[in-house]
Amino acid sequence: MPISVVGATEARSVRFHQWHLEGMGRVRYRKVCELEDRYQLRELETEGATP
Repeated sequence: MPISVVGATEARSVRFHQWHLEGMGRVRYRKVCELEDRYQLRELETEGATP
């Protein structure tokens, strides 16, 4: 009996955004360094290290 294999899912990009109801502006979360009070760039981050 011949069979064919077919993928059960599709590659999709689902995003969930939060919106401010009064002005309909998008709510964003930004990382801020607590020592320098500046936005943290992703390429300057490290995980699990202590200074």
